[in-house]
Parts: sequence; C-alpha cells; structure tokens
Amino acid sequence: TGVEAVAGNTTSTVASWLSTDNVRAPNANTSLAIGNFQINSLVLAVTAARQYSLGSAAGTGTTMTLGSGGLIQVGNNAIFQGGRITAGQNVNDAAELFLNIGEFTGTTARVLSFNTQIIDNGSGAVTLVKSGNGTLSLQPIAVNNTYTGGTYINGGLVVTGATAGRTYLGTGNVFVDNGQLTLNQAGAASTATMSATNNGQSG
Repeated sequence: TGVEAVAGNTTSTVASWLSTDNVRAPNANTSLAIGNFQINSLVLAVTAARQYSLGSAAGTGTTMTLGSGGLIQVGNNAIFQGGRITAGQNVNDAAELFLNIGEFTGTTARVLSFNTQIIDNGSGAVTLVKSGNGTLSLQPIAVNNTYTGGTYINGGLVVTGATAGRTYLGTGNVFVDNGQLTLNQAGAASTATMSATNNGQSG
C-alpha cells in the first residue's frame, strides 16, 4: 500500500487524546487509567525510565487501542503496567500490533516491558510484530496474553516471564526472523509451530 504520512505528534492531556492522534507519550510516570481509549499511534521518547499505568493489574482497568497498531520507542526504557493493549481501527478488525524498539547508544539495549495483557480486538485477531534491536519483555501479571494472530520477531530480543504455564506469546504461531526469543518457562508459547530463519534464535 506504499508509505503514508502521519499527522504531527500531540503531547496534550491524556484525557483529551483522540482516536486520530499520533501521541508522543508524556516524559514522566503517567497514569493512563482513564477508561478505555483509542489513539492512532504512540511514540516513547523519554529521557529517563518511565512507567505508564493502565490499571493495578494486567487484564483489569483500561484498554488502550492503537488504531494503526504502531508503537515506537526511541528514548529510555519504559514499562506498561496493568490493563490491556490491542490494535485495530474499528472494533473486531484483525490488526497488527507493531512494536519497534531501538537502542540507546552503541550496544546498550533499550527495554520495553509489557506488564500488561495483549488481547485481540474483539473478534479480530491481533498479531504481535516486534522489530528493532531493543528488547521486549512480556510479563503480564497473573493473566495470559490472549491475542491469537501469532508473533513475529523481526529483530532484537523478546523475553518472556518465568511463571509456569503462563501464555506470554498468545495462541498463534511464533516466527523468529533475524531476532532472538528467550522463553523463561515451559508453556510460554501455546503453539504447535515455532520457526527461526535468517540467524533467528529461540530457546
């Protein structure tokens, strides 16, 4: 479909974000527990480690929907705590959740921690697509990630939590392409198909 320009970022008050906004996240620890909301995309360009809270526990509280599915991390480390995250312009649309995580400088990896639940968009399957050289840590607290569209690791590292029987990578197939996947507990991936290509590693 080619390349599409996006409108400028907004850093306005959280409660005023619109579904069409491409948001630059506040450069501070911030509560996003404002009730379910949708924005088009999110950029994390913070100068120090920040936490964004969607609720007190994963699977409860606020659901944040990224209409375009796009989240880009270009600043310091960040944590999403509690609540749920999904993607899709309209309810029940199948969609991709694109997480692009870069580096600090040199070989220092940037870390994005999802202590939140990744879910489908209603009846629409959500696919997790990780790119960039940084690290994605999937550690929803006390719940499984329930997205069903599969997982694509196209660069960097994805690390799962260490709770036995917890499904960190949803229920779809997992593909590691020129990236690395570390499963810290049996049952982290509820799938019959896991493949690695182009020097991708899983284990």
